[in-house]
Amino acid sequence: WLHSVVTMVRAEDMDAGINADILYYLNGSSSGMFSINAISGNIYLKETLDREQVDVLTITITAADRGSPGKATVLNLTVHVEDANDHDPQFTGTYGVTVREDVPRGTSLLQVQAQDQDAGPNGQVRYVLTQKGPFVIDSVRGVVTLIDKLDRETESDYDLVLTAVDQGNSPRSAVATVTVTVLDVNDFAPQFSPETLFIHVMENEEDPALLSHQGNDDHRFDIDPDSGILSTAESLDRESIPEFSLIVEAAEIDNPHHRDRATVIITVLDRNDNAPRFPHIFVTEVSEDAPVGHTVTQITSADDDAGPNAVINYSITDHSNDMPFNIDLTTGYITVKKLLDREIQDHYILKVTANDSAWSISTDVTIIVTDVNDNRPVFLPQVYQTVLPETDDTDVFVLQVQATDADSGQNAEILYVIEPSDELFWVNTSSGEIYTKQPLTLLHSGFKVYQLTVTAFDCGSVPLYSNTTVTIRLEPYNHHAPVFLATLSLMAVPSHVAVGTEVIRFTAIDPDGGDRSQDIGYAVKGGNASDFFWIQADSGKVTLKQSLTESINLLLTLIVEAVDRGVPPLSSHSNVTFEITEKNQYPPSFGEPNYSPCLIELFTSPQITDRRPVYLFKDRVSGQLSEWTLDSAVADGDWHVLSFFSSGEIMTLSLSGETVLNITDRRMDLSPAHVEKFILGAAIAEDSVVQQPGEIQITLVMHNNN
Repeated sequence: WLHSVVTMVRAEDMDAGINADILYYLNGSSSGMFSINAISGNIYLKETLDREQVDVLTITITAADRGSPGKATVLNLTVHVEDANDHDPQFTGTYGVTVREDVPRGTSLLQVQAQDQDAGPNGQVRYVLTQKGPFVIDSVRGVVTLIDKLDRETESDYDLVLTAVDQGNSPRSAVATVTVTVLDVNDFAPQFSPETLFIHVMENEEDPALLSHQGNDDHRFDIDPDSGILSTAESLDRESIPEFSLIVEAAEIDNPHHRDRATVIITVLDRNDNAPRFPHIFVTEVSEDAPVGHTVTQITSADDDAGPNAVINYSITDHSNDMPFNIDLTTGYITVKKLLDREIQDHYILKVTANDSAWSISTDVTIIVTDVNDNRPVFLPQVYQTVLPETDDTDVFVLQVQATDADSGQNAEILYVIEPSDELFWVNTSSGEIYTKQPLTLLHSGFKVYQLTVTAFDCGSVPLYSNTTVTIRLEPYNHHAPVFLATLSLMAVPSHVAVGTEVIRFTAIDPDGGDRSQDIGYAVKGGNASDFFWIQADSGKVTLKQSLTESINLLLTLIVEAVDRGVPPLSSHSNVTFEITEKNQYPPSFGEPNYSPCLIELFTSPQITDRRPVYLFKDRVSGQLSEWTLDSAVADGDWHVLSFFSSGEIMTLSLSGETVLNITDRRMDLSPAHVEKFILGAAIAEDSVVQQPGEIQITLVMHNNN
């Protein structure tokens, strides 16, 4: 169409800015037929094209940038003009012929020819004789043949109307007249010449004109007894009957004894009116180790047409780079295009198309990739570790190793063995579960480590295998749960304490001994204080995580769990209740400026022998006695050792009641007796200034233990 976009060209310039702005121009002898958008590069049709005059046009396209100096490049664009059915067939001349009336039937009288300037089907011409008479024309060659006896006395001249029709989608035609003049001769009996006539007729034609007399058992033909011209009573189907052999008889009306016979062989030409068909559903297998070029299967199809109409080409509709198969265009053999891996994809469904130039059909071809044993078993995890408590039993479950194999079927079945075999442990060959063979106990050591090598074999014809290391740590049986050291059950906490402040510390010990007290973990397990406090898992320190001003309760209970790392792990619980108080406005004070309790040397934590009431500090707001520890962070009302004398060892002091002061975490052996003096003080969290310092002088008295 005029002014429509024919194509678009695009040039790239590696520069930037105005140097990369590109303008397009047309040059060349054919440039007048087209125009180009200087900015976009769209090429438009400017004038009407005529393929019959010029079927190939060359346009020179210049792309120039706007830089200085300007640079340009040139592209030669070749335009092929496709044919449109815009020309009628044209006969090459006028036609006239003179024939004797005794000319034999089947004689070719003349050949007409029409030319069509179009190309392809648009230029292929077929001929049709529309005038009734003793003539027939070969639709392809244009040969006019006499099909009946001429009789000049009956008709001396014939004006035959010939039509030439092209084969375009919208056929165009031309008409010519052929004048046949019949010359008089002496009449003879009818005689066919040649005795056998061969005629080609296209199948499915609505009205092909044929001669026939015998051999018309199915009444596919009707005869005009006067003219001897027969027409088909129905369209012919080459796939049903490709050829007819008819006996044609001609006889004089006035002298029936003057007669002759001829054989007419009618060959039905094929029209591509049948689609290919696949004989069955295609399902095949190919091994995943098949080499490139290996033939997988052959796709076959049938076509009831003949000749070029039955030539079938095959293709795979999916043209993606991931498709690992090719198909031969003509033979239909499917071959491996690239290496297969069943573990990535175990089957493919190919859409294969069969095309006979007019019809296309498709079918699914399923290719199943069969497994080869190309993957070793893989342990997940690669190394196994476990802790086993000592036991007096046998066949105690230790752990289960597990390996997977990416193969399938027998190649993926796995068996487990311990290599070399072990006297203490055995493995279930199918499940990978490891059990003890005999009791395992610890005599003197704290623990014992065993290492096993477990091998996983697959069941392929050539088995593949892999190994893993299993480390088993045999530990003493965990008999006792952790025990919490005493803490205050009720503790005052001012409502204005800052988030992140430590308020208390839980300490638990493990009666099982050893280093287990250091392996205790702490966790909050409940209580309405759990929204406001959290506990440090390794130290037991409880810290405020949310402002207490948001609490609607004045009493908050926190439940804490201590869990050891024994086998099996055991736990115990403790709790503390926090009383939310107003802001602490007064500093703490000592009831007496000096204390002098007397202690007796013991092998365990010594107790104060002086039972006089000892008041370290009383909060003036709550009236509560406050517990303090050396490791606690500074907080309102908490007591801390600010300085001390003697051996330099740190002593942790705790107040378990109003009248007793315990000294813990230290054994005392005094030779001779000596005095330890501690300077105590109360610190306020807001300013960390020591208020009302006091002094405790503890006299350690030697116990007669020697």
